[in-house]
Amino acid sequence: MVESLNTTVDYAIKANSFLNPINPKTGVLAIGNNGVEFRASNGAGYIQIPWQNIVQVRAQIMFRGKYIRSFDIVTDDNQTLNFVISDAKEALKAMRKYLDRDQMVQAKSNLKSMFKRKKNS
Repeated sequence: MVESLNTTVDYAIKANSFLNPINPKTGVLAIGNNGVEFRASNGAGYIQIPWQNIVQVRAQIMFRGKYIRSFDIVTDDNQTLNFVISDAKEALKAMRKYLDRDQMVQAKSNLKSMFKRKKNS
């Protein structure tokens, strides 16, 4: 049994982890005083990310800022972890307590980059 990273949990929600895009894991994402944890519902799968190891959180914002589909957590060893959550806004609000403003950014949209490339051609 893996010991929890957090002593108190500020926010917990059902989430999907796409560490392996072929085999996404369903589980619970917990945001607490010492970091972010993901525990898979069934089978092996436990991710612990302390706050000091998080370089950036990139939110994928859609529909003119009204909906956040998912977010990526980039760690100091250049690993990107993708989480899809039904209420990602609340999860990001809980993270805002522990991260600096410049660490939380909006992910670049694929559509914007497509239109930009076509315009430059």
